[in-house]
Amino acid sequence: MRVNLAYLLSIDLDRLLYSVRSYAGLSTRSAKPYGGWEAPTWGSRGHFIGHYLSAVSKAAKSMAALDPEAARGLAARRDRLVADLHQCQQAIGRLQGEDAPGRFGYLNTQSTAQFDRLEALKPCDVPYYQIHKFMAGLLDAYLIGGNRQALSVATGMANYFAWRMSRLDAARIAAMTETRRYQGQTPRFFMEFGAMQDVCLLLWRQTGNPAHRRLAACFDRPWFLSMLAEDRDELGRNAQHANTEIANVMGLARHHETTGAPAYRDATLNFLRWMREGHEFANGSVSGTSDYPAPLDYGAELFGTPGLTFRQASVAPSARGVGSVSSAGHRECGESCCSHNLNRVTAYALRVTGDARWGDAYERRYVNAVLAQQHPASGMLVYNLNLAPGSVKKFGTAEDSFWCCYGSGVEAYAELPENAFLHRGAEALYVVNYVPGTLDWRAAGVRVTQETRFPADGRIGLRMAMPAPRRFALHVRIPAWASGAAVRVNDRAVSKVVTPGAFLPITRVWRDGDRVEIDLPFALRAEPMTDRADMVSLHHGPNFLVGCADGEVTFTGASDALLRALRPAAEPGSFDLTGASPVRFRPLHRVVDHRYAGYTRLIGEPEQRLLDELTIGDAHSQALHRLTTNRVRFGQAHGEAWIEGDEAIDMTLAVDPVRKTFLTCRYWGGDAGDATFARLFDIVLPDAGAVVVATQSLAREAPGKWHDVTYPLPPELTKNRKRVTIRFLAKGFERVPGRAGRLFSHVRTFRLA
Repeated sequence: MRVNLAYLLSIDLDRLLYSVRSYAGLSTRSAKPYGGWEAPTWGSRGHFIGHYLSAVSKAAKSMAALDPEAARGLAARRDRLVADLHQCQQAIGRLQGEDAPGRFGYLNTQSTAQFDRLEALKPCDVPYYQIHKFMAGLLDAYLIGGNRQALSVATGMANYFAWRMSRLDAARIAAMTETRRYQGQTPRFFMEFGAMQDVCLLLWRQTGNPAHRRLAACFDRPWFLSMLAEDRDELGRNAQHANTEIANVMGLARHHETTGAPAYRDATLNFLRWMREGHEFANGSVSGTSDYPAPLDYGAELFGTPGLTFRQASVAPSARGVGSVSSAGHRECGESCCSHNLNRVTAYALRVTGDARWGDAYERRYVNAVLAQQHPASGMLVYNLNLAPGSVKKFGTAEDSFWCCYGSGVEAYAELPENAFLHRGAEALYVVNYVPGTLDWRAAGVRVTQETRFPADGRIGLRMAMPAPRRFALHVRIPAWASGAAVRVNDRAVSKVVTPGAFLPITRVWRDGDRVEIDLPFALRAEPMTDRADMVSLHHGPNFLVGCADGEVTFTGASDALLRALRPAAEPGSFDLTGASPVRFRPLHRVVDHRYAGYTRLIGEPEQRLLDELTIGDAHSQALHRLTTNRVRFGQAHGEAWIEGDEAIDMTLAVDPVRKTFLTCRYWGGDAGDATFARLFDIVLPDAGAVVVATQSLAREAPGKWHDVTYPLPPELTKNRKRVTIRFLAKGFERVPGRAGRLFSHVRTFRLA
């Protein structure tokens, strides 16, 4: 927090305001503009202003008791920034002319031309994304810092955009707010618009103005709500942008908290479950490479098929287009914005359910994604927290980065104590996250001081201070990993069973000076990838351990043997794997300059039990497995038989009716589509309601090599079945038809022994 504070205080406000003052026709005060995403030529310049306003508002609150002088300095910066933005808003209004609708409302670093292009469905940057950042920062300045001028500026902005949207019909607004990047063979317009619904609902709660509620509704997107409320995870099939949708789910959560509509609650909780069960990496982060080829596949910011982790965190080189491969030669994954915003939604889930499992999810991201983003000395931040072998944290610079993850990052580090405690009136207090600090629980007249070095160790102490005895329930979260946890009150063990993965309620009359001691033993454990049981992540208590090496980290043997082979290192919290190629495993949040691998490959383990095998090119095997031959071609290449289809390839294979079944397909790593077709297809289980198991694009995944891909089949689709039909269904892309395959050699199903 202090390192982040130093960075916030180093920002020159005149330089930060350069673009907005320049557009408003005001003096730039001889300031030199910042670079990176705040450069005067960058399309989304100005977004960091809003983030910065939120960060200084939050930091002033967090530091008020720790460093009053710094808090006053931050508050002064907040108020000066708001005053400057108000001045710019007024100047822009005068530039627009006396008769311009909402002429004293528009505020931005550039003209309204971007919005004109957006409304015409023409290529543009992300104009509403910028507006959301401004409005969110202004509302934080008001709600946290009490700056009423900030509310006035935000209200003016909302009035202007409410007027703009009121001119458009529902079909145009739906097209403008489309976020499904893939909707079939024809390219569609799509747009990232930040958390506009969230901020407009929050403003509506302050103003009561129906126009602000209608503006929020413009970003509601009924198809998105339906998909979530009906529990249909099509995020990967649609190639949706991860942080866009997380920000939109923040709006759904706000809608439920504001209106009580149950569909919004269900939608939000379903989304979080999708993340936990199918999209999160070992450190709780999300986002990566999409299932589709270029140009739709870009960077590391999209959702992919649930459960297919290996392709996002592997060394498989790619030729998918600019941005899909990092300088380290592997895919990017884990956009930091996603982790910050996902924990905001997770905090909502904690509030509405009281389920300790959401506390576990919050903790995993907090320790291993949020705390892992910052350089401990400079305060600089990373964009993507990659996990592939040979990854290295690529920190930005103080004056020439200002990425989106810089904005969300400075906010996160300004409010690290947030959500350590939750309360229900004066009757119950929940200890959710382990962060040193003091809570003033004003509703109960109680002060609680939490003392801990977590996540360095699992010892937590709580001290109570109150003017008179008070009865309430203290709910202590016992993490799921904390087997053998113990809790004592005033040196006496609690009489209740301490259950990992749940809250431990302690209801009593509390007195001034009472002490609670929590002991959470740290133990090593290994967690397999969802789609590759031979790839495991290592954890020590809450800490995700990464092997510090220039490439892949391997171990010959099973995961339990790997855990036994690890030895505590002299470096706190770290472990050494000795042998011919020694490796040190460090908590990811303690890695600064080392290269590392997020997952370790177990050589020869775990044992697989083959369930079925179709041999391509073998007539008997093909007949036995009911292989279709309609519009299907066979051939030989690279010493193996292959099959491909213009429409679909169907086959039946044995599955396990009780345990999870895996499907393995072999592709040639150099295969790709061309201008006449795309090697793009869905893998579907037509007997189970045509559920799509995965979308596969062949786009030179591993030139010159075989490319084997394993797909976990959802157990609910194979339960009580001995055989299933598997369909490889071609799908079009960018106005060219799709082609299923080529599939080489064998198609196999197996389960773990």
